[in-house]
Amino acid sequence: GPGMSTEFIIRQAREFPQLAYIKEEVSPVPHRLEVYVKSGAMKGIFSGNAAMNLLNEMARGSSGSMPACGFIDINAQIYDLTAEGKTKEAYELFEKLLPTINMEHTYGMVFAKSVLVRRGVFKTATMRHGTGLKLDQYDERELDFWWRQLQPCFRA
Repeated sequence: GPGMSTEFIIRQAREFPQLAYIKEEVSPVPHRLEVYVKSGAMKGIFSGNAAMNLLNEMARGSSGSMPACGFIDINAQIYDLTAEGKTKEAYELFEKLLPTINMEHTYGMVFAKSVLVRRGVFKTATMRHGTGLKLDQYDERELDFWWRQLQPCFRA
């Protein structure tokens, strides 16, 4: 169903101070984050959505993003570059990451687990309650291409 309005959430945050942080994923996320920031009602305002709008959101005053963990070292570098005022470098690195964000949105957890296998976290991308969906040879070839672009930037 529809998400709660920003006005409702801000009212709740003002009435209940323990509601000090939010992870927003209702579109348009950047606009909603800006409303929260301007309200001053919360200590931390984050997004998810694979950090696909991280740079736009940071420009509006967000506290950061909570994407899946497959490329968290890259996301952290983008965040740090932006925080240091190195906007051009942040956009260049984000441009390399964006195709993988698109793949994550297409394939979901299957993609995320495949990335974690490549990164040495898991031995297999098999899931307990899987849908039977797996990356096929075309998906793997696509990931291979973008992987080569990102690999020099991996920190872990």
